[in-house]
Amino acid sequence: MRFTIKSAVAGVVSLAVAATVLVASGQTATAYTGTPPWVGTANDIAASKGSLTFYDASGNPVYGGTNLDVLPPFVAASSAKTPSATKTQLVMAFPQSTNGIPATWLTQVLSASGTFSPAPAGTPGTINQANAFHKLNLGASPTPVADSLSNNASPDTTALYAQTYELRMQDSGVGATPDGKYWRVVIEYNDTAAALSDGLAVGAWQVVYPAPPAPSTTATSVTTPVASPVSPVASGTAITLSATASETLTPANHPAGTIQFKDGTTNVGAAVAVNGSGVATTPSFTPADGAHSYTAVFAPTSTATFSGSTSGALAFTVNGAPAAATTTAITTISPVGTADTSTPVVVTAHVTNSVNAATIPTGSVDVKDGATVLGTATVGGTGDAVVTIPASVLTIGSHTFTAAYSHTGNFADSVSPVSSAYTITLAVPTNVSAPTISAPRVGVSSTCSAGTWTYAGTYSYAWYLDASVTPFATTAASGVLAAAKVNHKISCVVTARNPGGQASASSAKVTVAAGAASRNTVRPKIVGALLVGRVLAANRGVWVPAATTYQYVWKRGAVIVSKAAKYKTTARDKGKTLVLYVYAIRPGYITGAAASFAVRIR
Repeated sequence: MRFTIKSAVAGVVSLAVAATVLVASGQTATAYTGTPPWVGTANDIAASKGSLTFYDASGNPVYGGTNLDVLPPFVAASSAKTPSATKTQLVMAFPQSTNGIPATWLTQVLSASGTFSPAPAGTPGTINQANAFHKLNLGASPTPVADSLSNNASPDTTALYAQTYELRMQDSGVGATPDGKYWRVVIEYNDTAAALSDGLAVGAWQVVYPAPPAPSTTATSVTTPVASPVSPVASGTAITLSATASETLTPANHPAGTIQFKDGTTNVGAAVAVNGSGVATTPSFTPADGAHSYTAVFAPTSTATFSGSTSGALAFTVNGAPAAATTTAITTISPVGTADTSTPVVVTAHVTNSVNAATIPTGSVDVKDGATVLGTATVGGTGDAVVTIPASVLTIGSHTFTAAYSHTGNFADSVSPVSSAYTITLAVPTNVSAPTISAPRVGVSSTCSAGTWTYAGTYSYAWYLDASVTPFATTAASGVLAAAKVNHKISCVVTARNPGGQASASSAKVTVAAGAASRNTVRPKIVGALLVGRVLAANRGVWVPAATTYQYVWKRGAVIVSKAAKYKTTARDKGKTLVLYVYAIRPGYITGAAASFAVRIR
């Protein structure tokens, strides 16, 4: 027997005719997460009376199963039934992300009406008889998923809708007023070909809304570890650790599990299973010399409903053997005696085991200038530690060094004697980035930037033209370039000086550009009677700065008719327009240009 999928409101929702939602074997199957997105919306609230809970035949809540086609025998509502209602009916609804009205989603009828008043025989007493509930007796058919898919229903595959179904229950009965509302529970069903990322197996289902209650656990405690033998012990002594796990409220009960012993944050061997008395004991081990802090961490077995727990800490001491005395000496300093501020200084120190010279101490050496640490190095296999002091760390003047050895292992620290005086002098200036000249141009100030130097004190500047070896200026870093230098290449040489010496560096050669053109402030104009046969004069207007010479060009349309300061009109000019162009010329500068207004010759 099979039931037909229908829309709760005829014509509102069309069937989705998709083949299947199964994914290929081996693909990652994503689990449903979060609260279903339609829950709590206005349309959901308007249609739903509350939630549903599944119960087994004994009245225990059920929140999942291995097969969606086999549901628990009872499902009960969270609130009272409709007055006078005596029956219920169960349907499966298919969430649709494109339809925001849950009451109109496609549904599959799961069973005929069930009578709950009076309650059917075998109904558990834990189910509230005042609320609506339904007794399921599906048998072999219908099956909620198989029948649905056989009727061409395809669950929504959109994120937050995929693998979800909404089980609904409605109540009715003689004299009851239908309200069109329902109770619902949302389930996740794995209809893929692989386990979901939350571990839900293929074909299995679980309730996702309302969220199932968290499983309760029984609290446990674990005792502070006990060491045998007890602290303190001599270096090289083997010990064991023991601890006992119990139920906190019933100490006589001991849950199954393991205890991981730790020294601080480091595991002491592997976790040890507890025995029937809750006791776990480590195999014998030899702790390192020094102080230890041992704790025990109890983890219940995966099938137990017990919490984990962590013990207090046991302080434990292993007394080490007496530290071997050491001697430290500075053996070489390079360069010998003196270095300038541009040169690294390399100090080599040697550490010796005073008790047994064949045993090389381990640790590190700090090279110091007074109380200031200049560098640190590890003691190598020959007992040497080589410390490089970077250039310019040491100030100019006299210094003395000591080497301070800090041990690892069972050795004593030691400090070398103070070295002989070591002199640091100022290095000659060094150019790091070359000087540069700002865009040179006739008539404006051009500046030579010194570039970047180390150890520079003062700078001087020399300017050169083209390939000349004689500077044309030596007084300043900037100056106005004369017109004669236009289109020539110039460079500047910077000399840096300090008490240690001097060095020079040159900029690249750059071409001097022409100066800015004179600016026309009063427009040129044509002076005279605008008649054929008359002489017209050119008024060049006003230019700032004044040009050395001016050039005049008279045009009739596009035709140049004169290049003189005056022009006598001809018959060809009659009825035509004339324009006077004036050019302001200064050697070394761009030529300025301006035009008069056009005039018509009568």
